[in-house]
Amino acid sequence: MTATLWRAAETQPWEEARAQYDAVIAGLGKDKLEELDSWFRTTLRAAIRAREPKPFVTQAELVKLMEWKLKKGKWRPQLMKFVTSLSDEEVKRSSTSAFAALKDGDVKKAIEALAAMKGVGPATASAVLAAYDDNVPFMGDEALEAIASIIGPRKYTLPHYLLFVEQLKQKAAWLAKMSSEGDEWTPQRVQLCLYTEAHAKTAPATASATTTKKAGTKRKAEEKIEVTPAASVEEDTSASRPRRQRRSTAKYE
Repeated sequence: MTATLWRAAETQPWEEARAQYDAVIAGLGKDKLEELDSWFRTTLRAAIRAREPKPFVTQAELVKLMEWKLKKGKWRPQLMKFVTSLSDEEVKRSSTSAFAALKDGDVKKAIEALAAMKGVGPATASAVLAAYDDNVPFMGDEALEAIASIIGPRKYTLPHYLLFVEQLKQKAAWLAKMSSEGDEWTPQRVQLCLYTEAHAKTAPATASATTTKKAGTKRKAEEKIEVTPAASVEEDTSASRPRRQRRSTAKYE
């Protein structure tokens, strides 16, 4: 689905996706996702930039960022276990080095500095950098899938991330050039649009299902009618969770 947006010959579909992002996040109905996403895009950025000229992230912030990442994508409890075991000193030291490298224009070195920590791979490292600078996009699954025909199948490796960054930079430059309103387009904004398109149909359905469930509960209380669909949704959700937790994570993301 995201490949459709990527191939768009005009900016309008991108502008529409950009405008729908908040609604899509809300429509997914994931517990705390709205709060975490707002924190990631505003509060965390402000906190990091307030520490200039040598910005860094704390261990507590990295843990919360990991929670945001896993809520937004696939839940991998082992990754959370690793980052919670890191010391605050180690996180501050690694992130200080990463942001210094980023200021020098060396994205590769910045990712390597963060990925030296246990449980932090290129995807998580990219999230830390994206929280500070929109020119460094988060390595989201949706965006990776959107350009898989260009850079190859999804891989959570540094070389693959660098290819990913280059493609999103080119797309951002094209959007900025084509935009009639002179809007600022960045690689991170491109990534958010690809996320929006990937979940645009799922999010309204989720919101609708939630509304239906509430209505069904009300009818059950008033008319004592059993609402089977809502119960089925809950059973499917709880049944799928343990299977995800049993999966091992061969590589950090």
